[in-house]
Amino acid sequence: MREKVAADLMEFDREFLAEISGESSTNRERLNIVCRALKQAIRTDLTPRQREVLLLYYQEEMKMYQIAALLSRDPSTISRTITRAKARLKKSLRFYMEFLNCKF
Repeated sequence: MREKVAADLMEFDREFLAEISGESSTNRERLNIVCRALKQAIRTDLTPRQREVLLLYYQEEMKMYQIAALLSRDPSTISRTITRAKARLKKSLRFYMEFLNCKF
């Protein structure tokens, strides 16, 4: 589950995930670090609306038009919210990894 969420939310860096999702314990440790950082970023760096939309989109596997109908929003607003949330997570994760001085 963690790998699926990480892969979905970190679309921007698939090569990075491929590199760290190997079978060695070092790679598993790295993946755990990334997953913890992702969870922290979701909790602290996203707006409540962004968290809600990402939850519906990735965890509940709803389509954008379904989320739009549920939240009484335009589908383009939902798309934009997802795009901005992913960009915010990308920025947060890069900062977090640099802060930890992780070399991948």
